[in-house]
Amino acid sequence: MKLAVTVLASILLACSVTTVSSVNPSAATSAETSSLTAQPSATTNSVFEDWTVFNAEITNSVDLSRLSEDDARLIKKHLKLNEKCKKTKKARGLAESAKLDQERLVSRLDEKYQRLLNKFQGENGSKYGERLLKAKLELEKEQEILVEIEKKCQSLGSDIFGFNLELNITRGKLARRLFGDNLDIESLYLYMEFLKSDLSFVESIYNSLILVLSQQPGSEQASTSETQSSSQYHETPTA
Repeated sequence: MKLAVTVLASILLACSVTTVSSVNPSAATSAETSSLTAQPSATTNSVFEDWTVFNAEITNSVDLSRLSEDDARLIKKHLKLNEKCKKTKKARGLAESAKLDQERLVSRLDEKYQRLLNKFQGENGSKYGERLLKAKLELEKEQEILVEIEKKCQSLGSDIFGFNLELNITRGKLARRLFGDNLDIESLYLYMEFLKSDLSFVESIYNSLILVLSQQPGSEQASTSETQSSSQYHETPTA
């Protein structure tokens, strides 16, 4: 297990620097780079090959026979939390974009209102009174909308914080159940990072465990339900 941790650490480290090491800054100044397309570096290919081998080894190292229905529920919880966090982050991204658009709109309306206010306060300004009132009401309306969008962004941010906190706790418990209850802090962190970076591994273990549990007496109906529900958590791992 110590060797596996060492390999995992080297792979995660290599993944973190692959993007930097595969870029040649001087190439950007070359006339030949106008149609340049990104090509995988030797380092990138090596990392992916190591990761594939490690993934297969670590999957085989998980002893499903020592896992129970409680562990299946723990894995299912991890998958559900991950999906909730993903959807909430997407919603926050949309809300942040809407907030930016609304801020620009409020800024334009405020400038319009200030121009009309200056004209209203000038000579013969009374003729601008109706337009000024209309601009003021429009500005206040859009400001209220902006406040609501800001509240939504804050609420979604709080939800994401809560999901991430619960997800980290669940991921830590899951790492110990899959890879050993006596993991030291460094090993625990590395395995948690592995679970975070490769959701397909978690899904694979979950489906395999459900299959094992389904072969136990009296668990066929429950396992069938679990297997059907697991399909909703499928997600392509991010790079």
